[in-house]
Amino acid sequence: MKSILLLSLCCVFLLQSNAKESSKIKKIDGFVFVPSGKFVYNEAALAVLSFWMSQGEVTNLQYREFLSDLKAQNRTEDFKKALPDTAAWNLTGTYLVPMMNLYFSHPAYNNYPVVNVNTEGANLYCGWLLENLKKEYGNDLIKSVRLPTNIEWTYAASAGIDGAIYSWAGKYLRDSEGNFMANFKNIGDENSTTIDSVAQIIPKSFGENFQDGAYLIAQSISYSSNLFNLYNMSGNVSELVVAQSTFGESTRQASQQIVAIGGNWNSTGYDIRVTSEIPFEKANPFVGFRPIISVQ
Repeated sequence: MKSILLLSLCCVFLLQSNAKESSKIKKIDGFVFVPSGKFVYNEAALAVLSFWMSQGEVTNLQYREFLSDLKAQNRTEDFKKALPDTAAWNLTGTYLVPMMNLYFSHPAYNNYPVVNVNTEGANLYCGWLLENLKKEYGNDLIKSVRLPTNIEWTYAASAGIDGAIYSWAGKYLRDSEGNFMANFKNIGDENSTTIDSVAQIIPKSFGENFQDGAYLIAQSISYSSNLFNLYNMSGNVSELVVAQSTFGESTRQASQQIVAIGGNWNSTGYDIRVTSEIPFEKANPFVGFRPIISVQ
């Protein structure tokens, strides 16, 4: 009993301490502050320390600026490792070949999430951003820039609301006016049929608009934000996170197991839940990322 009480007091102290330290920085452009809080994850009550999180997924423009800086610094090997695999757009049975030449480089897609990036590229981006933030805010304030854990990401996506299904804290995919709340693959009655008494799903092409307001991927800042002012935490592109089964596990880069979370533009409504995770094996057009910042 004493040990449980002591653990609870430690958690409260850490939450209060972290909140005070984080308040030293009042604003980080493009990021929102995610406050400390208590959160139930896989039936375990956890204390999540505060952090700053990118308001939207990292965009093509932001990633191109990163690559340009690597090139200017003559970091040739890092540049090669970080390049998006644009050929991954050439998906079997689709007509997305034009996206290979346009999506990452054309100005029309500047504000859209970067995709086809591998884990190494995402981590290099985080390291590059850390260097730039330390120059702006000082070495004594910025502690780290990294991919979030799945627990941190889910806490942020649900705005700390236990049992939240989607990032807007509701259980329906449409708002009160009938508009879709996210970018996903809407499969309605017109997509289903019965053949020999067995329900069947009729797949549509990747390029077709499923009436959710987006053609394939939507802009990084689009639809409605959640209560923490974060955009597209459900749907649009799945996001890279560090998988943890318990909150106390190490987040060191060397031991990372990476998964993608939150669903994407090719996910059904069920699979854009804030707890939806898929394996991540290689760069693909369904997955992007957003970093978090820890402060001293």
